[in-house]
Amino acid sequence: MVKPNWDTEELIENWTLLPTELELVRNKVAIDGVLKSGWKEILLEKDSDDKDRINRINYEISVLQALRERLSCKEIWVVGASRYGNPDHDLPTDFEQHRQVYYQALTLPLDVETFISNLQEQMVQGLEKLDKGMPKNQDVTIIGKKGQSLIRLSPIDPAPEPINLKQLKGEINRIWEHTNLLDILKETDLRVDFTHNFTSMGTREIIDRETLQKRLLVMIYWHVEKKSTCIYSQLKTCSSSEVAAMIEGVLRHCTNMNVQKNYVDSHGQSEVAFAFTHVLGFQLMPRLKRIKVQKLYRPHVGQSDAYPNLQPILTRPINWDLIRQQYDQMVKFTTALKLGTAETESILKRFSKNPFKHPTYLALLELGRVIKTIFLCQYLDSGEVRREVNEGLNVVERWNGVNDFIFYGKGGEFASNRLESQELSVLSLHLLQICLVYVNTLMIQSVLEQKHWQQKLTEVDKRAITPLIFSHVNPYGTFKLDLNERIAGLTQQLVA
Repeated sequence: MVKPNWDTEELIENWTLLPTELELVRNKVAIDGVLKSGWKEILLEKDSDDKDRINRINYEISVLQALRERLSCKEIWVVGASRYGNPDHDLPTDFEQHRQVYYQALTLPLDVETFISNLQEQMVQGLEKLDKGMPKNQDVTIIGKKGQSLIRLSPIDPAPEPINLKQLKGEINRIWEHTNLLDILKETDLRVDFTHNFTSMGTREIIDRETLQKRLLVMIYWHVEKKSTCIYSQLKTCSSSEVAAMIEGVLRHCTNMNVQKNYVDSHGQSEVAFAFTHVLGFQLMPRLKRIKVQKLYRPHVGQSDAYPNLQPILTRPINWDLIRQQYDQMVKFTTALKLGTAETESILKRFSKNPFKHPTYLALLELGRVIKTIFLCQYLDSGEVRREVNEGLNVVERWNGVNDFIFYGKGGEFASNRLESQELSVLSLHLLQICLVYVNTLMIQSVLEQKHWQQKLTEVDKRAITPLIFSHVNPYGTFKLDLNERIAGLTQQLVA
């Protein structure tokens, strides 16, 4: 980490002191560590005397981009700044004084040997179970020899088709055909009064409640699945880390839920992600796209003949000494994430962008290999685990499907580049989806209250039933808002 000798104003002042023409040869201008790969071709030019010259505009752009990247990961920091300030201030300054409290908050043992022995035991158990089950495991095959081996995983068998679910959806379509999306929003507010939480930015309000309610509803114009739910969303840039977004979602979801597992696709996982999620106390459950090239690490040295059925996909032993040396620092960085004193994105960038690998980063990589090996043993050994991951990710797919249905304008793209407008669009989208789920739940309840439906649903039907349906909903057209009209035939039972 580099501390500059100037504040922001001095930085700008010093930058303008560059000579009018950069008539400097390559070895007198900072290039290494400043230019991105491939930029040298557009930076160096030949003058009329066939001498190397620096293209000033291209060089300045390159320097500013490098400065931005290093500021974002705090390799360079600005004195007195908040977001781009001293990275040491991100970590808890009272860690040594309250070490026991911070460890207890993460439910981690103070003794690193206890921490390591627990992990070693889990690795041994996972590898032994997978190794013994391989001869009878018809879904997993290891192809090739050591060093060139591949894992072949059979696809998950499709779940049985629900027998009566199609009839249930048909009944809802018959009773509430072409229900306007605005009426769903209105019905929800008339029942739960969510617009009461919308307050004016002014010092007083002079509009009566009924008029205000109508204006809010016109202006604004989660689904729970078995064992899993969507509880958080966030706007992110295309270049930002999905791993950082995943961790932020678990830490900042602002609900009373205790997150135990988080289902992600390949981009939402990494070895560092496995490490941080373990220390934070929840299990990362990814669907690995490149499962065929995954490797399993050994828990101990000197056991090259252990786990004979897994030999082709086994690699080196874990370096436990690296974890021992950095245990405190890993807990300190994790505590900073949990307290919100440091941004996940900036910490990950600080670790990964620096060519001189941070020792704590190397330890997190090693810990991540331990946790990933334990997970892979469970994932390869159990079809139930693979199905659980697939079902968890299907929750997100259903969520996105309804989002596409509601957010249809301009092909589902944001109409503005302003962050405030994008956040408003997403919040409005969430509100509409929550209202849709709420009213759909009332509709499903109303149908199932009918006598001939009470004993009709099978276990397969109950497993597949979901309030994320929209074939009966009309999101298009010009709607008339009448607060005196209600959606008929809904159960009067209120759903929290």
